[in-house]
Amino acid sequence: MNNGFIVSFRHKSHVYVIVHNDFLYIGQTGSHPAIRWGSHLSATGSFTKNLKYFHDEEIVKDKDIFFGCYELPIVDQEVESKRRLARMAVETELHKLICLQPRKLGFDSFLTSTCEEYPIRHTFNFNPEKVANVIFSRVVSDFCKWSSYC
Repeated sequence: MNNGFIVSFRHKSHVYVIVHNDFLYIGQTGSHPAIRWGSHLSATGSFTKNLKYFHDEEIVKDKDIFFGCYELPIVDQEVESKRRLARMAVETELHKLICLQPRKLGFDSFLTSTCEEYPIRHTFNFNPEKVANVIFSRVVSDFCKWSSYC
């Protein structure tokens, strides 16, 4: 049995991952990730719906699910009106990294999430690609500590 905990303020920027079997979901939120995770796993949630729609699969009730969340304090330094776009930029770059290195998690991961392309014309006080690289390394490290895949 694997247990863990997350500590975070409710209204902070995060990107998060959900891994179930060979399926990976990436998302972003300006709230606490646990709130989003609950909605993703419901019958009408995007993780559940995408798993069925794209892969004709369902959540296996006796299989573990890995949840990872990564706070983005640098995003919260942006003006509030740009924070969602800034989170989307990091999420998009993280999707790209997973697509370019799908076996980095120790298995052929299939993305069940989609991301909206953030408009390139927006600039931020940070580099979304560099932040995504740091997050990607942490996702791989955290997942490999938890999983027998790596």
